[in-house]
Amino acid sequence: MTLSTAGHRKIKKVLSVAWAEQTESKERQTWQACTMRRIRRIGPLNNHPGYFLQVGQKIWRLAPVACILIIALTAMVIHADFIPEDAVLTVFDYNMEELTLKQVVGL
Repeated sequence: MTLSTAGHRKIKKVLSVAWAEQTESKERQTWQACTMRRIRRIGPLNNHPGYFLQVGQKIWRLAPVACILIIALTAMVIHADFIPEDAVLTVFDYNMEELTLKQVVGL
């Protein structure tokens, strides 16, 4: 958005009047501190973050918990010997077809 030259003249006029009146007014010594205190009381302008920002925050809060659970469950499975040794050996049995044919046909 651009201002016209008439708009620029109006702004310059208002600013020059304000600058001229600045020297005449008496200001307190603590005007900066009072102004900053008022600004701090206003608080943040956007109090409600967006939906995706909220989801992202919750995911990052849950990530360490998920990692700890994965590590703990893996340790429990390893310690409890969840997979029996016989089941592991049947994976490497290459004669499974013969076994099923013998059971079906009855040979």
